[in-house]
Formats: sequence, structure tokens, C-alpha cells
Amino acid sequence: MTNKILGIDLGGTSVKFAILTENGEIQQKWSIRTNILDEGSHIVPDIIESIKHRMELYEMTSEDFLGIGMGSPGAVNRENGTVFGAYN
Repeated sequence: MTNKILGIDLGGTSVKFAILTENGEIQQKWSIRTNILDEGSHIVPDIIESIKHRMELYEMTSEDFLGIGMGSPGAVNRENGTVFGAYN
């Protein structure tokens, strides 16, 4: 598998993932629960763990991907690495 794109949709109740071809064809998709406990401190580690698990499951490496796109509700503070105003 090469030249894939990883899409992530961060939602208030679930995080949805998709692995797509360069042409936007969805090859795999899955989701996990959004763990909002402890002021959301588990969300990023859960996303990372889910991606790592999927990559191991299908024997993929970072070299197989062109990039990652992620959508999030609310505004992102790039300096702090946080989402604020997520009204969902």
C-alpha cells in the first residue's frame, strides 16, 4: 500500500477515520468513541493508538501515506495545540 491519505473527523461522540487513495476512494474506515474524560486529555492518545493499531494490523508504515487531514469542531489554537470553542 502506497500513496494513501488518512482522514480523521473529530466529533463530540466519536472519532471517525478513513484511509483513502490519492483519488479519494475510501479503502478502509473505522471509528472510536471520543473519550472526553479529564478535560479531553485522552482524545489525542486514543487517536494515535487507533492509527498505530490499524497500521500494524495491515502492515503499513508512515511511508505508505502522503499525509493526514483532520477536521475538528471549533477553533484550533496552534500555539497551545488545543481546540477551543468546540460547541458540539
